[in-house]
Amino acid sequence: MGTRQERRKANILTVIFLLLLSAVLLPFGIILLNSFKSLLEIAQNILGLPDQWGVDNYLRAWDILEYPHSFFNTLVVTLLGNAGLIIFGTMTGYWLARHRNRLNRALYLLFLVAMAIPFEACMIPVMRVTNLFHLNGSLTGMGICYWGLGASTVVFLTYGAVLNIPHELEESARIDGCGRLRLFWQIVFPLLRPIVVTFTIMNTFWFWNDYLMPQLMLGRNRTLYTLQLNMRSMFMEYFTMWDVALAGLVMILIPTVIYFVAAQKHIIGGLTSGSVKG
Repeated sequence: MGTRQERRKANILTVIFLLLLSAVLLPFGIILLNSFKSLLEIAQNILGLPDQWGVDNYLRAWDILEYPHSFFNTLVVTLLGNAGLIIFGTMTGYWLARHRNRLNRALYLLFLVAMAIPFEACMIPVMRVTNLFHLNGSLTGMGICYWGLGASTVVFLTYGAVLNIPHELEESARIDGCGRLRLFWQIVFPLLRPIVVTFTIMNTFWFWNDYLMPQLMLGRNRTLYTLQLNMRSMFMEYFTMWDVALAGLVMILIPTVIYFVAAQKHIIGGLTSGSVKG
């Protein structure tokens, strides 16, 4: 009797989850479906199938978005932002976790407070600092800005993960004559791989899809435009071309979807390893 009730509950939960999944995927399905339609077909029936399947919209979006160049700019910013956070963020989180004096506890508290401050609240001071250090108008400068904006989350996750690493491993390495940098990169960092993958996935979605920072940092220099900035140009200059715009959205989403599918298995393990010991 109990087994039958458990099966019934499992079936009900399955149906509920499928309905929730359908609600989440429905907008993406509509975008993908309409990216193959003409503008007239979209206006007539947004949920109907296209009369003729083709890639004309994608070819036009490729040209309007200047896709190869914009893709490269977006990739540079994403890789640079992630590289700095992986190197400096993990080292900072490790140092704060292993040297728990008053100063480091205060610094860790500041990182936690920074997580609660939205970028819009400190946008003007950040722009003044970037102007002072001549970081504006540069893909490299924008990547460096992401180091500061993403440091609090990376330090928080790394701090919790380091607390779960036994001290004995590091003590054995020190006895064998391992220096601090070598100790971190050869002993500690490999153990942080799940949490590194976790925050890298999170930050990749942020950097790839960010619009506000590129708009503020890159200005009107079209040679530095990311995919999101060129997508904005499409809506402003070609606001009636929804067929091409939807194709452009799909082209922007494809790289992040592929990346997420390839790396998603590490997310749960990373968040678990980042939990803080009581």
